[in-house]
Amino acid sequence: MKLLSAAVLLAAGAAACTSPATNPQAPATPQAGGAATGYITARTLPPGRRTLSSVEGDIALDLPAGWRRIDLNATSLSREIKKAGFGGPAMAYIKDNAKGLGRKHALYVADSRDTARSPVNTISGTCDGGEERSISVQMAEVRQQLARRESIVGPVAVSQVAIGDPGGMKADYLDGLTRLVYFRIMYPGRKVCTVTFTARPGSLTPELDSIAKSIRPLPPSTGLDN
Repeated sequence: MKLLSAAVLLAAGAAACTSPATNPQAPATPQAGGAATGYITARTLPPGRRTLSSVEGDIALDLPAGWRRIDLNATSLSREIKKAGFGGPAMAYIKDNAKGLGRKHALYVADSRDTARSPVNTISGTCDGGEERSISVQMAEVRQQLARRESIVGPVAVSQVAIGDPGGMKADYLDGLTRLVYFRIMYPGRKVCTVTFTARPGSLTPELDSIAKSIRPLPPSTGLDN
């Protein structure tokens, strides 16, 4: 099932890559917090962007206007989704997707600029401790995992990206009617950020790559929402 595909990748913490090699990814520049800790707590936001973090403040993304955070810990998930402006098939999609994640501390955001259609563009992610395995080994594992998934349509693009330090990987593929793009970004101190984008095919590029460049871990309980 395409929703669980995103959840499985996020929970497993394995992943990689994608599309065209013409994907200039610039390494994130550590500011307050510095590269030694792996935390990036201060940065200059591009015009029209705001920073959203997970409820527990362990991961942050810089997002264009229109992206709304959904608290997976809310007493009523339906009420939380409705408050973000979603209803009907879009609400059903988000509920199924969010519940499948099984990670209550994950950052979960949905694009409210088009609330009527399903699938909805969403981003889910978290930053945790990670294992010291090379990017190439992790990319190979993801290729093997996705090769066994019968619901995938067409090729799976897996590549290395220059985000984080020492870097990361990205996997881009179609699962049924949904495009999934999975990032696994490594930072010093064995911190690993895993982020999954779900989107209607063609609806998020090139915005997706610019958002991905902002993936970063935060010190505990920082909770940046600007």
